[in-house]
Amino acid sequence: MIGTSCDIIFTAQEAVKLSLEDHSVIVIDVFRATTSILSALEAGAASIIPVTEVAEGLVRRAAVPGSLLCGEREGLPPAGFDMGNSPVAFSGSAVRGKTVILTTTNGTLALRNASSAGSVHIGCLRNAAAAARAAARDSDKVTILCAGTGGRYSIEDAYAAGACADELRVLGFAPTDAAWSAVLLSRLPPETAVNRETCLHLRRLLALGF
Repeated sequence: MIGTSCDIIFTAQEAVKLSLEDHSVIVIDVFRATTSILSALEAGAASIIPVTEVAEGLVRRAAVPGSLLCGEREGLPPAGFDMGNSPVAFSGSAVRGKTVILTTTNGTLALRNASSAGSVHIGCLRNAAAAARAAARDSDKVTILCAGTGGRYSIEDAYAAGACADELRVLGFAPTDAAWSAVLLSRLPPETAVNRETCLHLRRLLALGF
């Protein structure tokens, strides 16, 4: 499909203001929800159920025998959770064949706020080009939704969004100014764009021992 437009929204909260029904949306939360979802599916998880509230996650786990309740608040798994929100943990055998119920501070909120879209795709740095191609097959209007951090811009999400937008540009989509700004960011080496100095979320994770 030859695309017409590619836009980027930089926080989950901004998505509620938009009409996305005829859009294909790529949701990005690099640190860590969408990277974790990709890792879990690669490791053989049967399915991922994103929820926005801890209480909802507990109810869902009780309703799905053998499921795993995973996620974080303020970076760490709440009491009673089976696992946190680490891509490294999800890449092992613990999730194989399991339904993973996931709730996170920013990522699953972004997924909920994108739920009105015609289709929703999961994007991160590891699958940016594939996510862009999949979204392009579904609509000639693609919106990339960054989760952000607590309603604020996150440079790591913008970096991955730029990689998606650059692939969409090659496929014939016209980037908006916002998308172009992320494309130009994504052309920097990752360690130049996203590091201890530039990225608040990275500093938080490092302080927690990740």
